[in-house]
Amino acid sequence: MTAFSAPAAIRAATVFTASGTWTKPAGLPDETPVTVELWGGGGAGGPSNWTNAGGGGGFVRQVFRAGDLDATVAVTIGAGGTGSSAGGNTTFGAILTAPGGGGGGAGTGNSGGGGGFGPNSSIFGGGSGNAVGTAGGAACFGGGGGGGSTGGVSVFAGNGGGGINGNGQAPSGAGSRGGSGARGECRIWI
Repeated sequence: MTAFSAPAAIRAATVFTASGTWTKPAGLPDETPVTVELWGGGGAGGPSNWTNAGGGGGFVRQVFRAGDLDATVAVTIGAGGTGSSAGGNTTFGAILTAPGGGGGGAGTGNSGGGGGFGPNSSIFGGGSGNAVGTAGGAACFGGGGGGGSTGGVSVFAGNGGGGINGNGQAPSGAGSRGGSGARGECRIWI
């Protein structure tokens, strides 16, 4: 967990790149908006002799009323997938979840991992993984998908890996075939 400088309108901003516990600032008025942004882990590609790349992790953003949040909230950062597995979910307690991207899986078809999607409000999926000779799926808020040629680009998250053994970039980028997905992330703005 790291704190960083924030504009004057923001009282505090915290980034979790590893699992931990968020503590609500003492004396925070109940009506204060607390914005939570989560990225799920990127999926891994299949082994390098297979064609399937992983899908990028999903993104979710929600604004909470400070008075509705517990004094401490557990934050779990989804791990990037390895060895063709899906990326892990990133959670803010039991109240918000960003899903990980799908793993590239086994086989030689064009069934790359799907980008992470889920039931939470305001969620934006990661890019889908693609096969040999094609680029990974692009994304806006979720992670870029892994690609057989180049990784998918993401505007606000990590890009996907491309080619063979290309790892995704944090947060949420997916791995190409033989590559690993990147970890998720949590950002909290008050």
